[in-house]
Amino acid sequence: MYPIGSAALVRALRSISRNVGPTARRAPVPSSCRAASKRGAVRFSTEGAAPKPAAASSPKPGAVAAGGGSGEVAKTDTPMTDVFFDNAGKIFIGFIVSIIAMVVRSTKGGTNKNSVRDEIENSSALDPFEIDDLRSANPTFDCASFLRIARVAAATFPHGDDVTYSDFVGVVLATLGEGGGAAATLRGGHLLDRAVFAAGIVGPGAKRAPTDDLFGAEDATAEKYPLLLLLAALSMALGSATASPDERIAMLFECCQTIGGSISLDDGGSGRGEENGVSLASTIDIVGHLQSTCQLPSETQVVATDTKYPIQTHRVASPEDLVRAARKLFAENRGKEEAGEAAEEEDTGRTVLDFGEFAKILKSKHVCVWGECYFPKRKRGNGSG
Repeated sequence: MYPIGSAALVRALRSISRNVGPTARRAPVPSSCRAASKRGAVRFSTEGAAPKPAAASSPKPGAVAAGGGSGEVAKTDTPMTDVFFDNAGKIFIGFIVSIIAMVVRSTKGGTNKNSVRDEIENSSALDPFEIDDLRSANPTFDCASFLRIARVAAATFPHGDDVTYSDFVGVVLATLGEGGGAAATLRGGHLLDRAVFAAGIVGPGAKRAPTDDLFGAEDATAEKYPLLLLLAALSMALGSATASPDERIAMLFECCQTIGGSISLDDGGSGRGEENGVSLASTIDIVGHLQSTCQLPSETQVVATDTKYPIQTHRVASPEDLVRAARKLFAENRGKEEAGEAAEEEDTGRTVLDFGEFAKILKSKHVCVWGECYFPKRKRGNGSG
């Protein structure tokens, strides 16, 4: 040991106080360490890692957003299931109300259709049972007799539009008298009278008001009718045992050719040939006459109007409606690209129908002459119908 002088001791104490005291200077940090610290590559700490701040909880629906005190409600996404369950009662009630509305609309539409059908039946001059009685009363009135009357009438009234009922009856009785036998007269003629006089009120081109008495008018028998209408009414008297439905349709086709003119199927022009047809206009005319003489079912004469909401309404079909609907149905069954092509043909003069098409229209479900559409599988030619 060497003795330490007082001066040396004082200097040593001062040096220690400067290095460890409150005013001690920190040793400089190397520049490489400072750069690494800024990049986050090196972290030195004598303390534990600071705890992470807690995640802020999302505000509940309806809670006021923190900060500012503006009172705005925080927007949150509501699941669809919550919307359904929160409004389950309203949804159920709406479903029930819609079901009730559909039932009421369907019922009202059916009631409207039935009212139109009842109107047709109430205004009908003959019912199907009376037509059947007329046929049964004339079992010997056959197709040959009918064709003979049609040809004599066409020759007697060449114009075919201005024929009085009394003149027509005279031709019928005179022609039947020439043939002699049991068919020299017609029984149940009052039923034919009623059908013809009613057609003058409700038929196409009617000249009398519906309020007029059926037989009270002084000129009821002197009123002029289309010859085709009178022959259509006379066809009701064809005996059930002597004329099948197909034969009656053939008689009507012959009447359209005799009165409206036979049209060649080759070029659509007028002329005579082995294979001749009738114009679409003549077909519409005969359907209208069958309709006005009570030979079509009431159900087929009701068609829907364009008024569908709130309730579907109906009206009495015109002959054009019935023929157009039948031809459109045939076009759809044939698979044409444009099903309405046949129904949209405006030039009826050049549209020619052969007997097959003519018969299909009359027996279709839209026309259904004599109720033939209700017996699709019945054997033809058995005298029934």
